[in-house]
Amino acid sequence: MGDIRSGELESIEYFYELVAQLKKIKRKLLTNCYLSQDKLMESIQRQEIVFEYSHNKYLNIFVDDDGFKRLYYYIADIDNYIVEDQEGKIVCDIFQNGMNEESERVINTLIKCGFNQYACFNKWVKQIKSIEPYEERADVCIRNTFDEEVIGWLYENFDRYTDCLPRKTEVDDFIKNMQFTCAYDTTTGKLVGSLICSKKRKACLTEEYLFVDMSERGRGISNSLYEYCYHRYSNIGYKYNAWIRSDNVPCIVLHERLDYSLDEMKKITFLKG
Repeated sequence: MGDIRSGELESIEYFYELVAQLKKIKRKLLTNCYLSQDKLMESIQRQEIVFEYSHNKYLNIFVDDDGFKRLYYYIADIDNYIVEDQEGKIVCDIFQNGMNEESERVINTLIKCGFNQYACFNKWVKQIKSIEPYEERADVCIRNTFDEEVIGWLYENFDRYTDCLPRKTEVDDFIKNMQFTCAYDTTTGKLVGSLICSKKRKACLTEEYLFVDMSERGRGISNSLYEYCYHRYSNIGYKYNAWIRSDNVPCIVLHERLDYSLDEMKKITFLKG
């Protein structure tokens, strides 16, 4: 396979140097990396990234998460792309916009290297066409507020491999960067549901997590959380995105009822180990 370098990634400058070398071969690289520069630098400073670089062919970086590693790749030469063995579990997300021959070839490489498809998510999109008045409910109080109990819910009810849960060392940053909408029973004061969104670009919110207490389902709490969010945070033309697991039928039905439409983009999660 030629010249392969590997080891701990010690500086962001070296990372950019390797990517620049690949771009000399192919200006637009095939990549699944969505890490910001700040997140990348933090992981490097904590000595949590190892890499493998094949000269003029590809760069793989493996970033420590809670009990596993995430694989991000930059590929210039798809014909010679491989993933060397690593210790422990490895998770790799591949994003596809419709049928894509190059990403299919990456998938085939992952399968040959021992990865298995773990989950598939479809992107659903809604554009706000009108703002309806929000009517307060007598039995449920919806508020724009953070509740400590929500963090416990995340770890108990969401999948650490697919749902990009905050690492326990990063909860404070997670709270700061997310928008929390919480629902409370007006009689007991109990937290019964929460909708967590992120604002990654102007006039667009991405639904990250929706949860309703199992014993409270069937009360229309999900609908109330969304209606409150649409009323409070939206203007005409705002977009909402939601990534929904393809086998999560109740969630799909809910979003169809809320006038979301299916986008061509999907995320496929692969797991090894």
